[in-house]
Amino acid sequence: MTMPTVLVLAALLALGLLNQIAGPTLVVAWGAVAVLVAYIVVLFFRDLVSLFLAVPFFAVLLPVVLSNLYIEHGGYISEQGVHGEPTGSTLRIVGYCIVFFATIQFVVSQVAARIPRASVDVDRFALWAKLVHGAVLLGSLGVLVIFGSPFLEGIDRFDYWSQLPGLLDRIPFLIALCCAATAVAIALRDKLDWVLLALLAVSVIILVLFAEKFTGLYTALVYSVGVAYTARIRFVNPSIKLGPLLIGGSLAAVALAALATVGFMVFHGYNTSNVLQKLLDRALGLQGHVWYGVDRLLQTQGPSGDLTHLLPGREGDWGGVTLLMYEISPTAFVDRMVANGLRFTMGGPGLISYVFGYGAGAVVFAVAGLMAGAVLGYLLFAIARLRTISLLVGLYGVRLMINVFMLGDVTDLWKPLSFAFWGWVAIDLLLVRLGRSRRDSALATA
Repeated sequence: MTMPTVLVLAALLALGLLNQIAGPTLVVAWGAVAVLVAYIVVLFFRDLVSLFLAVPFFAVLLPVVLSNLYIEHGGYISEQGVHGEPTGSTLRIVGYCIVFFATIQFVVSQVAARIPRASVDVDRFALWAKLVHGAVLLGSLGVLVIFGSPFLEGIDRFDYWSQLPGLLDRIPFLIALCCAATAVAIALRDKLDWVLLALLAVSVIILVLFAEKFTGLYTALVYSVGVAYTARIRFVNPSIKLGPLLIGGSLAAVALAALATVGFMVFHGYNTSNVLQKLLDRALGLQGHVWYGVDRLLQTQGPSGDLTHLLPGREGDWGGVTLLMYEISPTAFVDRMVANGLRFTMGGPGLISYVFGYGAGAVVFAVAGLMAGAVLGYLLFAIARLRTISLLVGLYGVRLMINVFMLGDVTDLWKPLSFAFWGWVAIDLLLVRLGRSRRDSALATA
């Protein structure tokens, strides 16, 4: 364990003692957020590779942390019908985040030190990125031609995909993965490649036509930033200038917020007088409400110890998070959401803690960090060798870890795609090792 990690954990322990002595206060909540920000700053100056590889995980967990801060300030939780109050929930979710990210950083740093330098062909990688990305966009255009555009028809994306064959609803995520591969190619080329830039532009247009008012575009941005900066650090410049990064991030945030605003006005009938409140409710009142509700429940009742909460429920394909919602939200509200076919997410930390308790939950998050670190290690391997398909597979693995440990879809661990992912990784690494052994043998006998 590195000294910065020890100091961060010591700061969290001090805040925990203050929380016990003086009770939960906003000072404790803000202090926890400050500790997490300090940890990210330390990573920026000490381990850029681990930081940028883990960007998708930060993008999922940071909104949960900020949401809990907002709720502890008295923010309204529409899904629970209550206003929040200081409970210490922000401190405890930050503790989980530090355990998770510190474990990831340890694993990735160990893997990075063991990946040998290899000769790469940037032009060949860019060509494959163009071919794969172009093929996916052509297929997406075919779907739009055959089934129409939900954006142009004013249909919500959930209603749209529910009417199409099941596999097609993965198209927005597949586009996001292709954008990430294309972003790597752009980051490594010596000059601008207008075909690559056009692919990104067309991807944005198609995602908008698919009524992705935020999620698909945000996923494409987050994954692209993570792998593109990692590739640039690996091959071009091991340092990153903070100023341009902050400026670019701010501009991207403004653009995404603008698109989300337009989306809410087009699909849900909001206007300029109330759309801002809807955005705040979505961004700050919703993302962390499951953790806040479960944490409040644990403070009064303790963990359930019921492993069935992790598994699909008795009604169709209800997952553990749906069952959990009945514990923290009005029954009539949950019944209505279930009847409308809506899926509850962002419940991973709460689900784990509700079943196992705080202490065991921290252990689970350490295990989650080990698994996520291993996935990111494979992703780094794919970047270091500029293997297009391996890069896409590695990014799928990141999504798998997010689904299981962040969103609460635990059963994804033993679905066919999960086994296919781990099988691909094992075979891919084995083939590379065998190839290296043959080259070494040939050199030894030459």
